[in-house]
Amino acid sequence: MDALNPDLTKLSPSRPRQIGDVSPDRVNAVRGSLIGVVLGVDAVGHCIALATLCFAGGLVGGLGLAAALFLISTAAMALTLVFRSALPNAIGIAQDTSIAILAPAVAMAAAAAGGEEGARIATALAVIGSAAVLSGITFVVVGQLGLGNLVRLMPYPVAAGFLASSGWLLVLAAILILSGVSTVADVPARLAEVDVWALLLPAVALAAMLMLTIRHRHGVFLFVAVVLAAIAVFYATIALTGIGVENARVRGFLPLQSTALLPEGHDALGLYRQVDWAAVAQTAPVLFAVVLINLMGVLLNISGIELVARRDVDVNRELRLTGWTNLAIGSVGGLTSFLTSGSTAVANKAAPAGRAVGIAFTVVIMIGFLLAGPTVASVPVFVAAGLLLFIGASMLEDWLVKSYWRLVTADWLIILGIVIVTIFIGILQAIIVGLGLAVLAFAIGYARLPVIRQATDARYRRSTLQRPPEEDAVLTEHGARIRILQLQGYLFFGSLDRMIRSLGAEMDAVCAGHGAKGMVILDLAAVTGLDSAGCAALSKLGDQARARGVSMHLAAMPDGMRHTIERWGLDLSARAGLQSWLSVDTALEACETALIAVELGSGHRVSINGRLKLLGHAHPRIADLLDMMEKNLLDTGDTLIRSGTCSGDVYFLDSGRLAVMIASKTSAPKRVSSLAAGAVVGEVARYRDSLRTADVVAEEPCVVYRLPEDVLNRLEHEDRDLAALVHAIMATALAEKVAQTSRLFSSS
Repeated sequence: MDALNPDLTKLSPSRPRQIGDVSPDRVNAVRGSLIGVVLGVDAVGHCIALATLCFAGGLVGGLGLAAALFLISTAAMALTLVFRSALPNAIGIAQDTSIAILAPAVAMAAAAAGGEEGARIATALAVIGSAAVLSGITFVVVGQLGLGNLVRLMPYPVAAGFLASSGWLLVLAAILILSGVSTVADVPARLAEVDVWALLLPAVALAAMLMLTIRHRHGVFLFVAVVLAAIAVFYATIALTGIGVENARVRGFLPLQSTALLPEGHDALGLYRQVDWAAVAQTAPVLFAVVLINLMGVLLNISGIELVARRDVDVNRELRLTGWTNLAIGSVGGLTSFLTSGSTAVANKAAPAGRAVGIAFTVVIMIGFLLAGPTVASVPVFVAAGLLLFIGASMLEDWLVKSYWRLVTADWLIILGIVIVTIFIGILQAIIVGLGLAVLAFAIGYARLPVIRQATDARYRRSTLQRPPEEDAVLTEHGARIRILQLQGYLFFGSLDRMIRSLGAEMDAVCAGHGAKGMVILDLAAVTGLDSAGCAALSKLGDQARARGVSMHLAAMPDGMRHTIERWGLDLSARAGLQSWLSVDTALEACETALIAVELGSGHRVSINGRLKLLGHAHPRIADLLDMMEKNLLDTGDTLIRSGTCSGDVYFLDSGRLAVMIASKTSAPKRVSSLAAGAVVGEVARYRDSLRTADVVAEEPCVVYRLPEDVLNRLEHEDRDLAALVHAIMATALAEKVAQTSRLFSSS
């Protein structure tokens, strides 16, 4: 029974024993069998309690048959898990997870069937069997499609709310059984009568004692002892008072049920022929909810046992295994059965891994099955109802009361809300409300996350284009006008207001105090997606940017996001205030170029002569150095320097643009940086006297001046003043590169 707390059973399997010459394996088998017997007795009472819930009132004639079917369902699942499950000491049982909403559907279908008693009982069993068959099909399909782990994404508060609500419905069902009425509205009037308290008080007392037993370290043994003691006290009382068994049955203390499994005058096949399938079909909405709750129940139980056993299992395999077994169980009218976390956890803690527990458990269940008729007829009504009260109260305690201390307030309020809706409206509506509350809580929580993950500007983060010092100085002074904002998460209706306000503030900051056009780059690489509201928000941002005189640049947009924007029809153009770039680097480079053009003039150009004068501090022999260089023209795609070659030539880029490419063994060459006009290339290999480490390729037509290695060597011997000038120029250029590279890495 899931209500048994596995942490309270502390029979250590590792404790040393001295039992003559008996082998440890035999001792373990005996210990496992003992645990299996105790759990089996507990399960017999569990099945009888569930049968009493479903087959009360006009269906009491089918109580014995229902108990037998529930027991055989438990035995079938137990045997399947013993020999096929990957979980050690796995125990399966007819489940109470959804019985609280299934029982009213059973009564409704039986009433719709009308006719004689046999038709009502057969229809009731058909509803129970249909729930097991549909659950089995669902388990198999989910497992076959490999969706076992996906279904675990069901919000925990919603699953806990379902279980807590099921506990409430079990408590309510027990009260109805004890009151002898069929509706909650009739309960207050019935409680005013004295005779109902003769059942209610013992049932409540039994449930309270059972709640106390599960808190004891040997709770599972005490649990069975208390149930058996309650039955013994009952029979001793009716014997001492002279009431007698038959009189007790007439007064409602015992079920109005003979020891026979089938109603008088019916056989099994004849009974099943009387099923009213039209009445069964009317319960379809309830069956759908039952299947959903059973699916959540089996997954929660498997997850719980994984934690107790400290091992991972193939959830989808366990689902398929459980599903096929339920198909067989349901075909004969059995109750949905699957792994029970409570008994399995007890078995894992109190007995060594093996089959002894499961086999002994199954033997006890089969004995209960063979004696189902006499057993059901002999169990006092208050005992069966007390077991239901205990199960329901335990579920309320575990999933509602204890959850208050474990969960954050918002999650616990969702559980409470589901229970309240179940009490006043119904569990089907509670399912919808619970999912709605979970989605709302998620949206609110997710919307609180900051949309802007990181913010910086072009003073601290630059593109990979290595620019000459005068352009670099412009970026250092005016780079605050280029803001780079890294967005994160999913852009949906819940986060849009925060995003618009945050980006609006960033655009205001760009415009404030600069008196010139600003630029904002949105790095979308960490954005997982956006909905239609997100597209509308981007369009609104474009309008705001255009009104402020700010250009908005969307960079590194994921393909899925780009597809959504294209379907929306968002205008990504400078005219609309939005521009799209493949990467942040290309967007940043374009913005840098635009800012430099504003500050230095659109006709600004770095000539080779001016660049050499700057690097050489206007040395008078710059013209002599330039005369010793060779002028080379490169077309787009031409290679200036090839990796792996040995050369000491040094190059000076007069116009155009060069790319530094690093080769890869597994993919195409990767561009690590670009060189603008004024760049010095090849000085590192000259100083290191090593092979070239990268390819340098023209990205556009270029004019390059080359200082050959032999010319530089000759200058070092014949004209040391000019050679010193060359080395000073290369050293200064190298220092600029180091500074730019350091800034690039520090900002990434």
